[in-house]
Amino acid sequence: MKYAQDINTLIEEIEELKTENELLKKNNNSGQSLQMKISELEQEVKSTVVEKNRYISVITHELRTPLNAIIGMAHLLESKSPRDDQKELIDTLVYSSNKLLSLINDTLDLSKLEAGMLQLESKSFNIYQLIEQTQKLFEPKAKDKQIRFFTFIDSNIPQNIKGDETRLSQILNNIVSNAIKFTEQGEVCIMVKLVERKENTIILEFEIKDSGIGIPQDMQGQIFEPFRQAEKSTFRKFGGTGLGLSITKNLVEFHNGTLDLKSKEAEGTTFIIKLPYDLEEEKEEIVSDESENQSSEEFKDLSVLYVEDIGPNQFLMKGFCSNWGIKLDIASEGEECMKLLESNIYDVILMDIRMPGKDGYEVSKDIRMLDSEFAKNVPIYAVTANTYEHSKNKYEEAGMNGYLPKPIDPDKLKDIFILHNEDKKKQATKVETPKQNDVDIFSTLDVLFIDNKEDYRVLLSLMLKEFDGYENDLLTAITNKDLDVISFIRHSMKSTLETLNQKLIINKLNQVDRDELNKTDLIQLQNEVKEQLIQLKGLIRNKIEILNEVGTIV
Repeated sequence: MKYAQDINTLIEEIEELKTENELLKKNNNSGQSLQMKISELEQEVKSTVVEKNRYISVITHELRTPLNAIIGMAHLLESKSPRDDQKELIDTLVYSSNKLLSLINDTLDLSKLEAGMLQLESKSFNIYQLIEQTQKLFEPKAKDKQIRFFTFIDSNIPQNIKGDETRLSQILNNIVSNAIKFTEQGEVCIMVKLVERKENTIILEFEIKDSGIGIPQDMQGQIFEPFRQAEKSTFRKFGGTGLGLSITKNLVEFHNGTLDLKSKEAEGTTFIIKLPYDLEEEKEEIVSDESENQSSEEFKDLSVLYVEDIGPNQFLMKGFCSNWGIKLDIASEGEECMKLLESNIYDVILMDIRMPGKDGYEVSKDIRMLDSEFAKNVPIYAVTANTYEHSKNKYEEAGMNGYLPKPIDPDKLKDIFILHNEDKKKQATKVETPKQNDVDIFSTLDVLFIDNKEDYRVLLSLMLKEFDGYENDLLTAITNKDLDVISFIRHSMKSTLETLNQKLIINKLNQVDRDELNKTDLIQLQNEVKEQLIQLKGLIRNKIEILNEVGTIV
């Protein structure tokens, strides 16, 4: 509590000095020195807040790292069909870990709110699904306590609205969790009503009502303060940190909404929250069960690189990928990552941020600067415990496609793999019937590397890298009819192309020496060479995947 005490003391000093400054002004005194003192103290407050938030960020990150391994291992144990007695132990482990994670998240959220660093998203979401998910989440707890829990949503509310779904869920979860916790008999109800509708916006009212112990009148103004509960006996009996309602109130205010409380001791409590949301054009929603249908067999062609220096986290990722049939390589730091990329092609790269040597941002930038189409386009995801909004901007600046929070949620991880597995399948359909398939382009190499699969794979990866490096320069040179550049690239690629029986591409490049080609012919030639190279690279990628799957060259 040191930071909080320091900040409160400084704020009190500033208020006293401001009052004194006003008196001096009234007495026609300059008050300049006093104003300087106020400015210095205000700057000190800002510095203290920044230092406090930095400290909290570091601590929560360090807590999330081991917690990631604990929660992840529990998920892996659940997937191994445990005995009933083992399942009971795993359930306890999961419950306790999630409680700790909730405390960490609350602490981090409170820090963000105090620092004004929270940003609300504006994305389309299904309000009916959110309420249904909230009911499913808390129904088991309500049944355990033998109380009724039900929800109602006004049918006049549009199905899809725009706003921050995650934060609305957090607001409802905080209040419903308390409602069920403090209700021993009776019921808990969520009612969602349409209060106002305009052309592009609506205001929704969320009423959460319980028949619990209620809140004393003299304590109702204090329960929204951090770390405060109605009475000390409440903490002894029910536990909790007292952060939930403080965060909820701040989140509602961030939405420009309102929160009202009605409560009587021994009769129950009602929270009424009004929040504005944007409207969007109604669309027919297509529900996909793709994630449920993805088997390990469907992931067998997916190749993933995980850059992570913490041993338990590496072990955890191995477990997930093994369960889903995904080929996984692991690098412990940036240099090892770059080395693997010299001879391997991956469908997804998962990048830790805090590592020895270069951090994940720097390594991602290094990858994007490599001279190949693969490096410029391979999906890179940050895997991190740092979820501050400004950090998300750093991911984008580093060329990353997104981020996966720690502790890792297996469903979110699997969603990433599903997305890029589908992309890979779509790409494969474009190259699975190349015009060159009437010639076995790998016949010479199959004989040369019949007993050395690893070297064969490395060679093909180097060939792929060579083609990626020359492709754009070659196509540009054809457009510009730059015979010197074309001649140089043709000479550089000739040996590789001949090894792969690519006489068609060689012949196409030889055409550029003819002076009678007009602009239309050059455009046609450029398209033909580009198509041939795409097909060739697709065949090489397929061959690499085959080599990854079989033990000997066939």
